[in-house]
Amino acid sequence: MKKIFLTVVVALTAALAATPAFAQQAPTKAAPGTETVFVVKDAKGKVQSYLKSVVDAVNETDAMNYSVTTTVTMMGDDRQPMMDPITTTARVVNGQLDMSSMLPPMPPEAGKIKIEGTLPPVHPVTEVGQEDAFNITTSAEKLPISFTIEGVNRVIARESVVVPAGTFECFRNETEMTVKAMMMAQSMKTISWSNDEVGSVKSETYNERGKLETVTELISIKRP
Repeated sequence: MKKIFLTVVVALTAALAATPAFAQQAPTKAAPGTETVFVVKDAKGKVQSYLKSVVDAVNETDAMNYSVTTTVTMMGDDRQPMMDPITTTARVVNGQLDMSSMLPPMPPEAGKIKIEGTLPPVHPVTEVGQEDAFNITTSAEKLPISFTIEGVNRVIARESVVVPAGTFECFRNETEMTVKAMMMAQSMKTISWSNDEVGSVKSETYNERGKLETVTELISIKRP
């Protein structure tokens, strides 16, 4: 039972962790086979982990209806996998992201996973000045688990950003959000830089006191 509980907690946390990312930018339709690797560092610059993402497939009906399947591998500071790769498909339907499509298979003991609330609409074109709110709650039918994340994302500026993978023209997004789990609530702020073709290039996370906690940067990209 403990293993099932932890599996569901990880899955729901992953879904909520993705919420601010999709508030900042819809799933990027990179060519299948595109591989990106990110490094995550603490405020002092010490490497905490790496993340590798590979685009497996892109299926598009039009700009407001498409899906992107990716396989993500979490790695430790030694670049060794911390767990089995996770493959998910992010679907955009009529201009809205279907969060339920991003969940990995759940054990039957957990019951159905319920996702309620709203994400910002998928904008066909990103523009400085766009501002969208989001409010998402996820829960497991047969387990006492519930997570909520709410906040607002703003597109602040267009800037050139230099990271180990190169120099990219990006939109700078600022996302303020509050995560509620069980009896606790925590506020945070994320500043991210997203490129139209590559997706996320860099992000910085700050705690509720405004102190920098983590920096994530794109360190390599391989195109097919």
